[in-house]
Amino acid sequence: MPHLNEKIFKRLLGGFFDETQKRFIAFAFIALKKSIFYEYDHLFELSNHGHSAVYFSSGMVEKTKKHLDNNSFQYKSTEERIEDGIYKSLLVTYTGEFAFDEWNILRDCCFSDSKDKNKILNSKLDGVKHSLKDYFLNSSILRKRWSIT
Repeated sequence: MPHLNEKIFKRLLGGFFDETQKRFIAFAFIALKKSIFYEYDHLFELSNHGHSAVYFSSGMVEKTKKHLDNNSFQYKSTEERIEDGIYKSLLVTYTGEFAFDEWNILRDCCFSDSKDKNKILNSKLDGVKHSLKDYFLNSSILRKRWSIT
């Protein structure tokens, strides 16, 4: 289960509970600097777990590649992307539900090449034609885990 450390708590953008007070969604925004990997790797397990990324600038996907020769490449590590300035911010989404007498919390890390927190938050919800509340309550992640209908 993810922990909400004081460093992250200070960066919460906000969130809400549903009407039952048993489900919530919250967002934290972190503007990145080169030392961030070492400060936050233990909190988010960035080197061991997956994440998503949203790019607003053209050509960013190419910058994530490390060419080995003319015919092959590998993607840069998360640490390299932060150090190279490709990742400029991190949006952390916490979704939770109280069930079986405990909070079950999922965490999602989404990096971006932008430091505009509103732009990144909106992109997280892009394509959703309902309100944030509808998105949260109908999220496929929650449906898979808790069979919400």
